[in-house]
Amino acid sequence: MGEVTTGPGDGIDVPVRFISLNRTNEVGAADQFVSVRVVPDGREDLTVFARTLRPDEPERDEPVLFSPARGESLALRKESRVRIVDVDRMVQPDDTGYASVTNTIWTWLHLCGKANPQQFRFALATARRLDGAHLALAALVSAIRELNGSEAKQRTHGFRAIATSEILIVALNRAMEMTMRCPRHLRVPVAIPDVLKRKRAAATALRNGFEHLEESAAGKRKGKLDPDAASIFDQRRFFVDGTLVLGAHTLSVPLDVPELLTAMRAYLVEAVGALCGEWNPPDGILFGPTTGAAKTGAAG
Repeated sequence: MGEVTTGPGDGIDVPVRFISLNRTNEVGAADQFVSVRVVPDGREDLTVFARTLRPDEPERDEPVLFSPARGESLALRKESRVRIVDVDRMVQPDDTGYASVTNTIWTWLHLCGKANPQQFRFALATARRLDGAHLALAALVSAIRELNGSEAKQRTHGFRAIATSEILIVALNRAMEMTMRCPRHLRVPVAIPDVLKRKRAAATALRNGFEHLEESAAGKRKGKLDPDAASIFDQRRFFVDGTLVLGAHTLSVPLDVPELLTAMRAYLVEAVGALCGEWNPPDGILFGPTTGAAKTGAAG
């Protein structure tokens, strides 16, 4: 299986909270593929059993305790299952509520091996688009925080913030479009979040305006005069409440964008989970007085 992550014991009982799948059997190597939370599930004679968390089972800080010094072995229950949420549990969200998702998707696609090459590429590309859009949001937040100093400096930082918002909206809309196409490309019956449907028109309009500024400057859209086209250059409201505007279309950077990103992320994790299903880890003895098969990790 790989590594048993333990905590400091009392010299007899060893507390185990995680088991991991590693790429090699080399003790101490930084080769962890995935780490999974385990909880106690009874014992039989000198065998102590652990199991993975069940779906929707709340996390609890209860380690599996076993004692190699007393001749005890640690074994995984046969019904244990690893799910994509177990992989995703290791990722920490930032203050917007978003957490990088590409490694979760990559790990699960590799571990389960059930996606065809087209599905693999599409799911991974969608994840990268999401993380890229989040990086653009972080860059925009950083630019907004610099809106101080002299009037000239504020203008400089203001123009930088608008330029970064253009990059954000283009990346966000691309991520939205790929997410909207997941049911067809991944062939999973997972419903698209309602917020994507509600905000799609505004995100698309703003993306078109920002991505084709040469047309917007001429007051045109798709080669034809459009009375709203030039409004993409009037973003005064952005410096009041963070809302980007194009004609009647609006999108709030502090409110709508984080909501869209977290909704798309949750959807993608669920969709890839539905595509790949569960992974059944090898059951049986993980660690014992004579096995030497599992590596012992640092305190968890």
